[in-house]
Amino acid sequence: MKKSILNLGNALNKAEQKSINGGMFINPCNGSSIYNDIGGGECTYTPKGMDTRKLCLGQISNGFCAPLI
Repeated sequence: MKKSILNLGNALNKAEQKSINGGMFINPCNGSSIYNDIGGGECTYTPKGMDTRKLCLGQISNGFCAPLI
Protein backbone atom coordinates (compact mmCIF):
# COMPACT_ATOMS: atom_id res chain seq x y z
CA MET A 1 0.00 0.00 0.00
CA LYS A 2 2.82 2.43 0.87
CA LYS A 3 4.40 1.81 -2.52
CA SER A 4 1.16 2.61 -4.37
CA ILE A 5 0.71 5.86 -2.40
CA LEU A 6 4.28 6.96 -3.09
CA ASN A 7 3.80 6.38 -6.82
CA LEU A 8 0.89 8.81 -7.23
CA GLY A 9 1.48 11.31 -10.03
CA ASN A 10 4.77 12.50 -11.47
CA ALA A 11 7.49 14.71 -10.04
CA LEU A 12 7.42 18.25 -11.44
CA ASN A 13 10.51 20.04 -12.69
CA LYS A 14 11.23 23.68 -11.65
CA ALA A 15 9.55 25.18 -14.72
CA GLU A 16 6.36 23.19 -14.08
CA GLN A 17 6.38 24.16 -10.40
CA LYS A 18 6.74 27.87 -11.27
CA SER A 19 3.84 27.68 -13.72
CA ILE A 20 1.62 26.45 -10.88
CA ASN A 21 2.53 28.93 -8.14
CA GLY A 22 4.06 31.77 -10.14
CA GLY A 23 7.52 31.07 -8.80
CA MET A 24 7.38 33.71 -6.09
CA PHE A 25 6.03 34.37 -2.63
CA ILE A 26 3.68 37.33 -2.24
CA ASN A 27 4.02 38.95 1.16
CA PRO A 28 0.55 39.98 2.44
CA CYS A 29 2.18 42.41 4.91
CA ASN A 30 3.14 45.18 2.49
CA GLY A 31 1.94 48.18 4.51
CA SER A 32 -1.31 50.10 4.79
CA SER A 33 -2.67 53.61 5.23
CA ILE A 34 -5.39 52.11 7.46
CA TYR A 35 -3.80 51.01 10.72
CA ASN A 36 -3.99 50.95 14.52
CA ASP A 37 -1.43 53.08 16.34
CA ILE A 38 -0.10 50.95 19.22
CA GLY A 39 2.35 53.56 20.52
CA GLY A 40 6.09 54.00 20.28
CA GLY A 41 5.85 54.65 16.54
CA GLU A 42 4.57 51.12 15.90
CA CYS A 43 1.30 50.06 14.30
CA THR A 44 -0.72 47.01 13.30
CA TYR A 45 -2.81 46.44 10.17
CA THR A 46 -4.79 43.67 8.50
CA PRO A 47 -2.83 41.91 5.74
CA LYS A 48 -4.32 42.01 2.25
CA GLY A 49 -6.41 39.00 1.27
CA MET A 50 -6.00 37.24 4.61
CA ASP A 51 -8.07 36.38 7.63
CA THR A 52 -8.97 39.60 9.48
CA ARG A 53 -8.01 37.95 12.79
CA LYS A 54 -4.34 38.08 11.75
CA LEU A 55 -2.33 41.29 11.97
CA CYS A 56 0.89 42.65 10.53
CA LEU A 57 3.25 44.75 12.65
CA GLY A 58 4.82 47.87 11.23
CA GLN A 59 6.15 51.31 12.00
CA ILE A 60 4.42 54.60 11.26
CA SER A 61 6.06 56.74 8.60
CA ASN A 62 4.34 59.75 6.96
CA GLY A 63 0.82 58.53 7.77
CA PHE A 64 1.55 55.02 6.51
CA CYS A 65 2.12 51.80 8.46
CA ALA A 66 5.23 50.40 6.79
CA PRO A 67 6.14 46.74 7.34
CA LEU A 68 9.00 45.91 9.67
CA ILE A 69 11.93 44.37 7.85
